[in-house]
Amino acid sequence: MAACSIAVDENQFTCPICCDLLADPVTIPCGHSYCMACISTYWSDHSRVCSCPQCRLEFPTMPSLGKNNVLADVVEKVRRMTVHAHPLASSGAPEGPGQVECDACIGAKDKAVRSCLVCLASFCDFHLQPHLLSPAFQSHELVEATEALPQKLCARHKRLLEVYCSTDQVCICYQCILDDHKGHDHLLPEAARIQKEKELCEIQKQFQKRKIEKEIALDDLDQTMSTLTDSAFLATSCTDKMFSEIAQALERGCQEVKRVIQEKDMAAGSQAEGVRGRLQREVTELQTGLSELDELTQMQDHISFLHGFDRFPSHKALCDNTSIILNENPSFECVMASVKNFKDKMIALCSKELRSISTAVNGVHLFERTWVRAELIQVACEPTLDPKTHSNRLHLSEGNTKVSGGTPVSPSAVNPERFDTRPQVLCQEGLSGRHYWEVEWSEENGICIGVSYKGIARKGLGHESGLGHNDKSWTLSLSSKADSFITFWHNNTRRVISRATNLRSGRIGVYLDHKAGILTFFNVSDTLNVLHTIKTKFTQALFPGFAVGTDAVIKICKPGTPPLRK
Repeated sequence: MAACSIAVDENQFTCPICCDLLADPVTIPCGHSYCMACISTYWSDHSRVCSCPQCRLEFPTMPSLGKNNVLADVVEKVRRMTVHAHPLASSGAPEGPGQVECDACIGAKDKAVRSCLVCLASFCDFHLQPHLLSPAFQSHELVEATEALPQKLCARHKRLLEVYCSTDQVCICYQCILDDHKGHDHLLPEAARIQKEKELCEIQKQFQKRKIEKEIALDDLDQTMSTLTDSAFLATSCTDKMFSEIAQALERGCQEVKRVIQEKDMAAGSQAEGVRGRLQREVTELQTGLSELDELTQMQDHISFLHGFDRFPSHKALCDNTSIILNENPSFECVMASVKNFKDKMIALCSKELRSISTAVNGVHLFERTWVRAELIQVACEPTLDPKTHSNRLHLSEGNTKVSGGTPVSPSAVNPERFDTRPQVLCQEGLSGRHYWEVEWSEENGICIGVSYKGIARKGLGHESGLGHNDKSWTLSLSSKADSFITFWHNNTRRVISRATNLRSGRIGVYLDHKAGILTFFNVSDTLNVLHTIKTKFTQALFPGFAVGTDAVIKICKPGTPPLRK
């Protein structure tokens, strides 16, 4: 049988009560059709008279309602035709950002047009129909298609999060406004996002800044590591060369000592041979004399004996009293003792110097040393200000532990140790070894904290008398002004450290390791924060010194006490 095509109008299959496509269609005796749920509800609400909502035909009793299967099939076909022809219907997977996929589609997913807050799922036009037509889904709330729907629902009220609570900084639903967030500041998500995007922009700038700082730190680390590796190679080569030269020098010394010993032995042997020849000649002469004497003793004639005796010259040899005195125990044991003593001294010297070299090697660090205040306090001291050195613009108090800057007073007695122009003062103690001290300072005006050799000039405003402005002093300069910096001065060279506003307290710690040539300045708070460190070679004792501006105050305090808070 050939299939026929009939044009139908969707409105012909619309329920007059709900104005939607018929769902479970039933046809009543007058011939009109309705959704089974719609007509049942209508008649239950109008229980006195059962009549057709359209033609008003009344029925004496409520007609029995049975599903019109033929009409139901037709309505289903119309529904399918409508879905595929609907302008919102998708012909494939959703495209573009923000498009939501249908959770009910199998395989290729169509674009969702609605989301259900009860099912927590999104549906395309086709799969949405049960929610629109079936009474079982009438209580379900439909909203615009939303991705990640479970994350956008209020956990308490199961409603969409559509408001931002600025007070608690959390997304809420409208019901929450009347409950837990009543009286709070609320914003629409769009307005809240504008504010958060501004914060996000600042956070991004901070992240970018930190990223750049970390990249710079990484480059610095690579450069430092490369420099350290190159330096280690040079140090290794230098060590190999120096120890080779030491070995060569020792070898030359060994050969020289051996040469001297051998020359001494050969000279002694030559001397012994000369003495030996002379002694042998004398022995021969004496033997000849003995033979002649034996002949004389054999003569019987007295006159011949006397003439022979008087003519015998050998008796003169008896007058030769030259004697040879030999060393009883000639030996080079003294030389061996000297060589052994040299060896012992060399071993001791090598051990000492190798320990010094090892200390120098251990002093090379890729990263800054971590300082612990409790360790430094073990070598703490409390220097005392020297009243013979302070300028007449400074005033000492509290047992010469506090100095204040002010207006000049009448000149003190002439003293070659006194700073006559610069507002500076030195301490009485000249320090060598390891020492740590702390000072507190006010913020009214600038100050300098440092150390100096005793030979610093005391007169005039030249560089020779200024702390940090010559090769005899090292100082840290501080000021409370917002546009100023913490600076380090030595030999009239300025090095900027950081802004003074970065100080976390009003206390500065100073650590001196005179032998190692280390001078470190700290900002003392709950922890020690290194402001600056130098490594040099100190040749004289160092005296703590200060320069104090007008109205500024410096107090030498007991290390270990709590610092002031800024």
